[in-house]
Amino acid sequence: MNVSTNAMPVSAKVVELTNDYILVCHCGRIYRIDFDRYPYFRSCFLSELYNVQASAEGLHWPDADIDLEEKYLKDNM
Repeated sequence: MNVSTNAMPVSAKVVELTNDYILVCHCGRIYRIDFDRYPYFRSCFLSELYNVQASAEGLHWPDADIDLEEKYLKDNM
């Protein structure tokens, strides 16, 4: 999903999904989200994981009620 903040486009898209992690492109950067570090993703349906939304603060999975701030994603890189 794409949104805009301060005239800057903000987008998020799942680019890869495995049993152990999810790769998400957020504003042109690829983030690997390991399920060992964020175990609540393991209980999600595929449709919930693919429905990711972007914000200026980070990523949001509305169907799974999960939010990750970009600063935590950068720390995980």
